Amino acid sequence: MRDLLISGILTMVHELRHNIRESMQARSTEELTQIWENNGRDTWSDSVFEIIKEILIDRGIELPTRGAHSSEPLITRSIFPLEITIELAPRLSRLEAAFMDGLLFTGPLLLGIAALSQSGGLSVLIGFLGLLSVPAVLGIQIYLLGTQGQTLGKRKVGIRIVKAGTGGKAGFVRNVLLRSVLNSILCVIPLYGIIDILFIFTSDRRCIHDIIAGTIVINQETQNSAEHGM
Repeated sequence: MRDLLISGILTMVHELRHNIRESMQARSTEELTQIWENNGRDTWSDSVFEIIKEILIDRGIELPTRGAHSSEPLITRSIFPLEITIELAPRLSRLEAAFMDGLLFTGPLLLGIAALSQSGGLSVLIGFLGLLSVPAVLGIQIYLLGTQGQTLGKRKVGIRIVKAGTGGKAGFVRNVLLRSVLNSILCVIPLYGIIDILFIFTSDRRCIHDIIAGTIVINQETQNSAEHGM
């Protein structure tokens, strides 16, 4: 089982590097040079800079001098002819959103089970209503994830899931099938859930499920401000 876990993690790391290189390869030389010069280590990981270095060398570009490390968790997104900056979601906000989403699901479920264990018509009614609300909440969450990149919890704290590299909508496949369903299946691997959570403490704040889906979680307010400025 340990070998399976290690193999799975190595596969994810390889897939991450592939996704990063694919995303960076699509950027212009000017963009890559700017990222290299700004040297924003709180926004981009060391592996990203290594990939940028490889790409610039492959393109025959002499590597420019890099500046001091940036301290703000910002990501620059180029939308021709403008360039906007979006802020990564605070780790605490992501934790709050996950807690609220969990409560919205488990609360009615536990209430329904508890009510059905009691005798009396009213208890049975409350129990059935509680249980019926579970698929209703699940349906709402799936709809919001697929269309807006948010759950009810994420909407409450003002954060959103977007594509890594472009900042565009991640869509149903990334947000629901890869980020949620596939990740839930992977949680049967021992320690996977803990390792997944710990990845939020990397510089780009991407958990393993973000890497799998090719997503990042951003602060909705800064994205809205940037887009309104367009």
